[in-house]
Amino acid sequence: MHGFIELAKEEWDLVDTPVFQRLRGIRQLALASLVYPGATHTRFEHSLGVTHVAGRMARQLDLEPDSQKLVRHAALLHDLGHGPFSHISEEALEILNTDASSGSSLPIHEAIGHRIISSDEQIGRHVSPKYAEEILEVLTGSAETTVMTQIITGPADADKQDYLLRDSAACGVEYGTYDIDRLHNTLCSIEDKFDTYIAFTYGGVEALEQFVLAKYYMNSQVYSHRVRRITDAMILRALQLGTEVDQIGFLRDAFLYSDDDAYLQNYLSCDDLRIVSEARGPNWTGTWFAKIFAKLSERRLLKEVFTTRVNDLSSDSLRALVEGVKPEAKKGIEDRVADILGCEAEYVILHEYSIGWSPKSSESEIQIYDGNRGRPFSESSTIFSTVEEALQERWLTVYAPRDSDESTAGRKLAASRHDRIKSEIETEIRRHAGGGP
Repeated sequence: MHGFIELAKEEWDLVDTPVFQRLRGIRQLALASLVYPGATHTRFEHSLGVTHVAGRMARQLDLEPDSQKLVRHAALLHDLGHGPFSHISEEALEILNTDASSGSSLPIHEAIGHRIISSDEQIGRHVSPKYAEEILEVLTGSAETTVMTQIITGPADADKQDYLLRDSAACGVEYGTYDIDRLHNTLCSIEDKFDTYIAFTYGGVEALEQFVLAKYYMNSQVYSHRVRRITDAMILRALQLGTEVDQIGFLRDAFLYSDDDAYLQNYLSCDDLRIVSEARGPNWTGTWFAKIFAKLSERRLLKEVFTTRVNDLSSDSLRALVEGVKPEAKKGIEDRVADILGCEAEYVILHEYSIGWSPKSSESEIQIYDGNRGRPFSESSTIFSTVEEALQERWLTVYAPRDSDESTAGRKLAASRHDRIKSEIETEIRRHAGGGP
């Protein structure tokens, strides 16, 4: 994919720290290996890949040697705050800490990562406090670091460039491939009276189209694959119930955020293996946490018992409300579906997700330099200049236990239940929106 990745001595020193080695235990795509057996790659190798790609971009932009070094270090450390099962922990932290503050406007997992960079003792042996501040400035962005920041986190950043190729290769699919060499060959920067920012020359439009389509196809075919969505939702539900209902100590210590050193150490002690081994061990037998992970380990997954495009709901007001479904409305819907299906509500999960590309997505911010000025990518691309908002698909689904019955009677029963679930969803959303029964 990238060939040999070379690291400088100070980069190797950072890789050898315990907090970086911990990333070996956090899979990039959680349990996607249940449908793509090769998808066992971790945040560790992804971080190395992002460092390599960021270094290539910095060289292409002819940044000063010290700036190139800083970009690579920021890329290397950018994922230190990830928790078990990667993005699932991000969501769990946000859901379980609605009243907590990370002390910044950052998502909690990013705030944790920044705290590791600034306060971890092992990192501190190789990074001075002043240099740690410079790394964090690149990660968060400022007027002085715009180009460096865009290399790490931007509409066509090194992070996306690596994970698309890496996830595609690990999953054994071709959806995420694009011409990274041509993309880098056309990379440039533009100065205006306010700032300097990343752009691509007009010769790179086709490579950018490949890149954006790769992101769309990976989203629709891999990241939003039905089994991937269901396993993610089951893990999230297990973490929520284990923390809030089962009151499991190590989960509460790791997922109920607190801005202190004890919390940080508890959080860092958790990776995928610990979560799975604890769930399958003798300490939590009979808890929801253990029962859901038992289903996952035996591949006894929940089924998609209801699905609808948000645009297919009965009114504009309902479609607008779906994005902001209140937690109490979500719980009400899950309880009603459980009654319809005759199962326990803890196993019923309402999930809203999106697939697609729209002119308002981050890729629309990419600038194409025509020799005189920068123009938005969506105006420069023949393909994407005609893309409509309709390409952005939003779906509402319900996962629950269900026995497969392919008989005619079974299909009729499933269709009848689908209609009843849709009616209950619309009723519950209206009720909690103040629209009455």
